[in-house]
Amino acid sequence: MQKNNPKDKLSQLTDLVSLNNEDTILIDYTAVDVVTGRRRVDDCASNLKFPLRSFNKYDELMDVITFEPGQEKYEKFYALFKSATTLATNIKPKYVTGLKMNLGIDISNNKLCLLYQPVGIVESLTPNPQPNEVEYAIIEDEDDYYYYDGTQFKSTTDKSSIVRYTSTIELKHKKNAAQFEKFKKYTDVESIIFSFQEIFAVIYYNNTSNNISIVNAIHEDVKGSETFIQHSLLLAPEGVHSEKGILTGVYANLANLCPPNCHKITYTLE
Repeated sequence: MQKNNPKDKLSQLTDLVSLNNEDTILIDYTAVDVVTGRRRVDDCASNLKFPLRSFNKYDELMDVITFEPGQEKYEKFYALFKSATTLATNIKPKYVTGLKMNLGIDISNNKLCLLYQPVGIVESLTPNPQPNEVEYAIIEDEDDYYYYDGTQFKSTTDKSSIVRYTSTIELKHKKNAAQFEKFKKYTDVESIIFSFQEIFAVIYYNNTSNNISIVNAIHEDVKGSETFIQHSLLLAPEGVHSEKGILTGVYANLANLCPPNCHKITYTLE
């Protein structure tokens, strides 16, 4: 099996050297082709609804993380990555780092937004389900939240946008459902966790991109004869329209939805 995770190369950067200590995630299943990714984004319009208005094209983008000329492209994430590493290494030597993206609605403009939390993802005591699969427990700091202001991540104590999302968003819970319904706790997605290895791999394989976007998308969960709908996110490099190989010019989604993956995550390792 070809190993496409660039973790070893990225760990040569001074601020990412601690990647050397992380378990290496298999990222081969991360890529989402352009047609499928675009459909998942387009499906938001028919499955998500705001208070007093419908979802439209201007709601697709959550944040666009821009890379400044002369700036190391990974630099925007350094502080959050460091916080996640500290959380993980304080608990266990076998770990992965991640970024939890909490879904919110900004009260000032009634638009979807994200609050970010660095998380440590540490090996649990549960026996591994399959060869090369490892179950991890999620460690987070309930006071360590950030928002992206268009140029940088900034710390915040205001979590009201999360409350507004869960109390006001309306969703269709099944494919082709006729009616929107209120948010259902323990069923509807509240947050999405991306590993830093995946975030950095998207940047690495799209090194000519000037930004990486976080876009709203719909995840379909097929159970028997029914298809259930969940709010999700995709990572999109600037050149997402032109597929050129593993994680180049395509959407990326090795994300873990919470629920169900609020406390534990299983990764396949290289």
